[in-house]
Amino acid sequence: MAKEPKAKYFINAPGFVLGISDIPDVKIRIPIKFDSPEVLKDKKQFPIKLAERVNYYLRDRKDGKFYKITAYKNEGFDGATIKFYSWLIGYPLQPEFLTGAILHDKVCRDHSLIDNKRRLSSELLYELMLLTCTPKTKALIIREAVDIWQRLVYFWDFAKNLIQKMKRRIKTWMQK
Repeated sequence: MAKEPKAKYFINAPGFVLGISDIPDVKIRIPIKFDSPEVLKDKKQFPIKLAERVNYYLRDRKDGKFYKITAYKNEGFDGATIKFYSWLIGYPLQPEFLTGAILHDKVCRDHSLIDNKRRLSSELLYELMLLTCTPKTKALIIREAVDIWQRLVYFWDFAKNLIQKMKRRIKTWMQK
């Protein structure tokens, strides 16, 4: 029998149980004019760096799967990538958003971490924002905005892949 992971915080949500080794300690990186172009680009792309490693332990109640997701020390994250709603609810790098944003960014970078369950990643973000005292209304707005954004991005990825397949088939057909 597997040992239960050591987690400091647990969230019991309707679809999953989430354990967190600790609330992430982050460094906000500010671009300055003396930075080299490479450093400046990196700071703009990833304004958040983790100060210490954080482990997330997730058990999906629907299929019983267990996932361990690790965010490593000095790993970079962008926080809130959807800027169009930020003027309604606050600055995208507000501390209350960061705990959820780190896990959500990690899952969005590697879809295999939770078997590409798009809606589950939005629910994780929502529950982690509630854990860090984000008002429920703000958390709901962010969850839905992120979910809509992901649907659009996945739709466009789907359409782009479909167009590439069609081009390859036409090219193959033309060569015959």
